[in-house]
Amino acid sequence: WSKSTDKLATVTKTGYTCGWATSSTGSVVYASGASTNAITGTTTLYAVCTANEYTLTANSNGGSITSTTGWTGTGNTATKKVSFGSEYGTLPSASRSVNITYNVNGTGATLSSTTGTSTWTLNGWYTAATGGTKVSTTTTMGSSNTTIYAQWSKSTDKLATVTKTGYTC
Repeated sequence: WSKSTDKLATVTKTGYTCGWATSSTGSVVYASGASTNAITGTTTLYAVCTANEYTLTANSNGGSITSTTGWTGTGNTATKKVSFGSEYGTLPSASRSVNITYNVNGTGATLSSTTGTSTWTLNGWYTAATGGTKVSTTTTMGSSNTTIYAQWSKSTDKLATVTKTGYTC
């Protein structure tokens, strides 16, 4: 028997980091698969597993993330840490609109307005930029970093009217 080459049993559990403790409620003292060199005498070890944290990224998918309680970042993306098996919790708020400026470039046409706006309604957060599965605050985190995407439907267009006598615009 060669104590210098003996190793503790390897404990694995998807989404968790596991090791060995000297009590059932204790902290990890020995890493899974560690050398037994530090163990002296008869010892009872208990498997202890702690859920891993993964990064949940929200992608605004053409919009802008405006509210991120519990998240880091605004604009195109925001992130938060979520433990394996835990619910996503609060999802960010987002908006999407495009401002349009018109210029008739000396054509003699007239505009009802020199600006316009197109806006979209947030349909929700999904597992893909198009298609995918809708997620919610109760969706649980898997065992890898995950990106969710805003999906939108166009809601309004406030566009200028172009007119020029004798022309169809």
